Amino acid sequence: MHTKKDHRFDNETAAQEFADRHKVDGVPPVDTYVRGPFFMDEAVMFKGIIAPQDAVAYWIVEIEIYN
Repeated sequence: MHTKKDHRFDNETAAQEFADRHKVDGVPPVDTYVRGPFFMDEAVMFKGIIAPQDAVAYWIVEIEIYN
């Protein structure tokens, strides 16, 4: 079975703490992959597609588990 979930955060500190909690000794446990945190800015990603006032900026941590 494979699951993947993206977790969103308002700031980098919260995202980094979450990512660190899901790693064991700085390395993810077997079959668990933690990626991030990554900064996502919809104003840049969707430039010209959505109105700037509708854009959201956030931090994301991806956790993928294979079992």
